[in-house]
Amino acid sequence: MRRRRRAYLDDPDAWSVTVDRLERFDLELWMRREAVRARLVIGGSGVPTRDVSPYVPVDLDAAWHEHPDHAAQRVCEGVAREYGLDPREVVTTLGASEGDFLVALALAGPGAHVVVEEPAYFSLRAPAAALRCRVTRVRRRPEDAFALSRDEVLASMRPDTRLVALARPNNPTGAVVPDADLVAIAERAERCDAFVLVDEVFADATSLGDRPARLLHDRIVSVNSVTKCLGFGPLKVGWCVASPEAGARIERAKGHVVPVNPHLGPRIAERVLSERRKLVAECRAAREVGVGLVRDFAEARGLGWSGAGHGTTCLVRLPGGAGDDVAFARRLLEAHGVLVAPGAFVEIPGWIRLGLVTPRDDLEAGLRALARATDEG
Repeated sequence: MRRRRRAYLDDPDAWSVTVDRLERFDLELWMRREAVRARLVIGGSGVPTRDVSPYVPVDLDAAWHEHPDHAAQRVCEGVAREYGLDPREVVTTLGASEGDFLVALALAGPGAHVVVEEPAYFSLRAPAAALRCRVTRVRRRPEDAFALSRDEVLASMRPDTRLVALARPNNPTGAVVPDADLVAIAERAERCDAFVLVDEVFADATSLGDRPARLLHDRIVSVNSVTKCLGFGPLKVGWCVASPEAGARIERAKGHVVPVNPHLGPRIAERVLSERRKLVAECRAAREVGVGLVRDFAEARGLGWSGAGHGTTCLVRLPGGAGDDVAFARRLLEAHGVLVAPGAFVEIPGWIRLGLVTPRDDLEAGLRALARATDEG
């Protein structure tokens, strides 16, 4: 392993090859670019951005000049309080995406073997490829309700595996890996000196989020944030929860990426976390409404969908006459002003992703437009 990493670092073409391997983040580009043209956005994955004013520190100037480590430490304490953890197990990050990248950088690294679920969000699959890891994908299949096969994951792990990356619940399907399966994967990871990354950024949408996967086994690293379920995406505040061994390596990796978090984000996030339970309850209530609306829509039209799941998103299968999902999404936007996420951008072409925590009026209107678009073919 040492010689392979040395060759990687000494190869004058290595860095250009790595840049060439960087995957374009098509989902983010699509949602950000096209949202400005949309009348309704029903393909998003999180709670609409909340009003931040109740959470801004009264003495803004004092917060501005506070040492960033102090604010970050209080975020660690807030996370620990909410999830029954030790604050020393928590590493603050710039959202969950940085957390996912730091875990790959710290615990896998260039040339390692990594197992990644499929479909998977960009921040789970792209870092391993960018680091020139050897990646094995384990497919979630629609015919199995998008369950992740424990046996397939275990069979994919090798003596040189260093990381298994998955989300609970999965984005975009909302499917969940049971505790017993996670423990079995973590036990195998321990035998081959690997870790299991569990991105839990959507877990708070149901009671699944009340107990992070990290508590199941020392080889599991949980990643979460105040973004998707709490509604504070612009803060870009997240965290990794890990054993002391893994946490020290993640902290070291963070020193090479963003060694100091912004000052104000953690100060505001600290206050957000103090009201987490109220915010989570509101997210869960909105999700239940969304699940009912999408279920009724799909069943009334005979369309396949991924089911209620546990996340803030779900998939709806396009009828045969609707054609390519990217082209369909473009027609829906142009003709009806409604923005959804094409399945091809979340590794499952032929489907579209819908947001279950979209405001009710917007989701109802968007589904009516979606019905007209599917009828139009």
